[in-house]
Amino acid sequence: MTERESITFQERYVGAMITANVFKALFLLWLIAGVFIMIRTDSSFSTIGTSGLSLFIVLLIEGVATILGAAMFAFFAYVLELLMGIWEETAGENE
Repeated sequence: MTERESITFQERYVGAMITANVFKALFLLWLIAGVFIMIRTDSSFSTIGTSGLSLFIVLLIEGVATILGAAMFAFFAYVLELLMGIWEETAGENE
């Protein structure tokens, strides 16, 4: 058994796994922060008496930014995991 074969999946891709988990944590943090910001914006705009349409447009923009930002982090996390899986499946064929 060669040294390459004795290394486990977790040992080989520890950096990639940590990076994927960081992206997943940032995904959740982005969602929580986005919801918090939307709640604070609604509260602030309601206090100063802004019209319903203006408030709706601002909250819509914040909601879209929250969803797109969170989707970006989730996308990179799962693409990284997909690449690790593909590499692990094809690693034996290249030897």
